[in-house]
Amino acid sequence: MNQTDYAYGVSYIRSIENRLLDKGDVESLILTKTPEEAIRILTDKGYSTEPVAPADYERLLSAQLEKCWETVREAAPKGAPLDLFLYQNDFHNLKVVLKATFTGAKQIESLFLSPHTVDTDLIVKTVSNQDFSLLPDMLKTAAEEAYRALSRTEDSQTADVIIDKAAMDFMYESAVQSKSAFVEKLVRLKNTLCDIKIAYRGVKTDKNKDFLEKALSDRPAFSRDGLIAAALGGEDSLLSFLASHNFEGAANALKNSVTEFEKYASAAEKEMLQQANYITFGIEPLIAYILKKQSELLTVRIIMSCKINGLSEEKIRERLGGAA
Repeated sequence: MNQTDYAYGVSYIRSIENRLLDKGDVESLILTKTPEEAIRILTDKGYSTEPVAPADYERLLSAQLEKCWETVREAAPKGAPLDLFLYQNDFHNLKVVLKATFTGAKQIESLFLSPHTVDTDLIVKTVSNQDFSLLPDMLKTAAEEAYRALSRTEDSQTADVIIDKAAMDFMYESAVQSKSAFVEKLVRLKNTLCDIKIAYRGVKTDKNKDFLEKALSDRPAFSRDGLIAAALGGEDSLLSFLASHNFEGAANALKNSVTEFEKYASAAEKEMLQQANYITFGIEPLIAYILKKQSELLTVRIIMSCKINGLSEEKIRERLGGAA
């Protein structure tokens, strides 16, 4: 696909980006006295054309995300590899179905993430019948391995590790196939930040080499074996490894807390997304718009949840962290 095929899509997305919430809008939401007042601000910003009860804010956010994807798909040329950023939802939905199967949980529809590329009814049918051949290749092996793990031990953490690693590796493979250096770099950053958190938590919970090998992605931004060895050496060893491999900011953040690391990770991703502002043609601005909208919706979700639960402005800012 020629980069100039994206000319119309990029031009259109540029024209609507100013509708995203800015810092002033977020500040106004934080300062509202009631959830109803926050909903009114969102309505004024185009989140809804009809009255919405604060308790229904999740429905409001889901509709916004669906609208975002619909807009970008309409703007993008046919065949644009946009689904790459939906695959994580498919893997999440697989985890939901597997856990429900072994715990007997019902009414799980509200736990599914949307949009997605694999029909959730198909995932339910596949797991119920233990016929994993029905699933697309990207989910098939992970589903079967996770199901076996749950059958043997009912250890949901092991199942999560299997599925999360499969998601990271498949997304990276898909990023390479997209032929976009920006998308590949962005996915590698996301995977690497996730690997750092896994390794750090592995240190804190005394996880062994076998666990780390099963949990960490195949293509981080540095040596995978080096990261495993550093984690097995303890916290100081891990932080020293990160600092010596261009992730000193991550190491400094982890010295304070996992929350500080989350802020660092969010800032690192946002900094990379800013690069898309300087790309005239290509899929990059479209992907950046989707991720910016997702970040906006996360911010709104945190604020609305805090407002409904009566938390203070200070607590809201604390919980927003790097999401704002």
